[in-house]
Amino acid sequence: MRIRWVVTALVLAGCKRTPPSDPGPGATSAAVPPAASSAPSVAAAPPPERPAVSGCFDAVRPLPSEPKAALAALSAACAPGFRPLGEAVRAADGNATVTVDVPDLACVRVIAVGAPSVRELDAVLSDAKGRELGRDVLPGRFALVAEGGPICVRTGGTLSAKVRPRVGSGEALVQVLTAK
Repeated sequence: MRIRWVVTALVLAGCKRTPPSDPGPGATSAAVPPAASSAPSVAAAPPPERPAVSGCFDAVRPLPSEPKAALAALSAACAPGFRPLGEAVRAADGNATVTVDVPDLACVRVIAVGAPSVRELDAVLSDAKGRELGRDVLPGRFALVAEGGPICVRTGGTLSAKVRPRVGSGEALVQVLTAK
């Protein structure tokens, strides 16, 4: 009889627990907006969501042999809805540094393509203080910063894209694009 009473007490005690989906007393629902404040917000707005475009380069296989055509195809596949920040830079020896100014909350993508004689092209995007923001990690004669989507900056400023051939030599074409 005593065991039956203990088991019943435990079952009843368990029934008093708040279910995991119930936030409990005093909690507010996520659907209820917080009270409005007359004080201005000093927190910076988050950057726009980064579109997922990983693997976009697979749609451009085989890559056109002419760098200008390859750059246009990669830009259309990997930066849809983006616009160029200035003209594409042509580097006869494959080495180039492209500097652009971007506003707050900008999202950018660097795309570079080497001539067929360039077997491996590298690219790095840095801020004005030289801090690396993104790097190309893909093999081949094209470079994409970043593979998983554009780089979004909270605070605008000057960005530099440096491109160089790691294997092979020849002409490269570099373009920095930004979300419209």
